[in-house]
Amino acid sequence: MLVVVRRRAFVPAHAYHSESLMRSSSMFCIACCAVMLGACAGPREKLADTAKGEISPAAAPAPTLSLADVAGRWKVNAVPEVGEKKVTTLVLTATADTSGWVIAYPPNPKPIPGRVVGVKGDSIVIEWGPYLSARRAGVRAMSHDVYRLSGGRLVGYSMSHYVGAPADSVIILRLEGTRVP
Repeated sequence: MLVVVRRRAFVPAHAYHSESLMRSSSMFCIACCAVMLGACAGPREKLADTAKGEISPAAAPAPTLSLADVAGRWKVNAVPEVGEKKVTTLVLTATADTSGWVIAYPPNPKPIPGRVVGVKGDSIVIEWGPYLSARRAGVRAMSHDVYRLSGGRLVGYSMSHYVGAPADSVIILRLEGTRVP
């Protein structure tokens, strides 16, 4: 009599556990996706029915700024964003067009002409220089300023770079100006 014994392949217990874990995590992922899809498909804002004459209210447009709005003389204080808080004061003369913008800025003996780069939305961008720096004696600088009109004040930021210095020699100044009568 011949007896044949079949041997089962050995399957470690953790294999059944990891297969069960994979099934559970797959089902969890599917459930999460279903919840997310359901949340995204929730109630939506009603679209206007133009056939019935309904019109949705439009958002108020952002106020625009013109050069005429800031034309005149301004006393502007410039304060560094970081480091020493020494205030530098200058007088900005603005015109209703892109020509004639100048700043009187010590230690410069003559007014420094500016170039109005652009006017977009609520901002005016101006470039100045080169001019003598009030912060570093004998060093020339160039600036890129952005101004906005806020509550009757001219506010903004200036990014100044010292001429001939490495590219990382930049100072950021906070600007705040009031009209000079």
